[in-house]
Amino acid sequence: TLMYIPQEPFIIDGTIKENIILGENPLKIDTLRVNKAVEVSNLQTLIKSLPHGIDTQVGENGSRLSGGQRQRIQIARAIYMRRNFLVFDEATSALDIQTEEEILEELVKLREEFTILMVSHRSNLQKYCTKFYVLEKGRLNQKDIN
Repeated sequence: TLMYIPQEPFIIDGTIKENIILGENPLKIDTLRVNKAVEVSNLQTLIKSLPHGIDTQVGENGSRLSGGQRQRIQIARAIYMRRNFLVFDEATSALDIQTEEEILEELVKLREEFTILMVSHRSNLQKYCTKFYVLEKGRLNQKDIN
């Protein structure tokens, strides 16, 4: 199944955990999967710094969070939901380069579980790809990975 992860994340007025498990019955939460999603999306430091941790309210549209934090919650949701095809459409654009690379290094470890299509203007991401394409003059051209 496919999951689209856009540049502007959908965040509900709820807790970090509620945003990760979006739509799942709270009584049937898989805590191990939540923890793995938090780890892959590099949310541990944020969660540890908050007085209510993963149960911290994020505000309407995630108003109490930065753009990068909202994107990381969205990535955690994608990991938690266990979709087998993920489309990242500039889904890491609000992250600093180091955080982005840490998350992508974790995602690479999960290649057996997911197929990921990344759309990005950042050419530094190609090192995480098995195939790399460039849109040039309306044509999609496969390029060698550097």
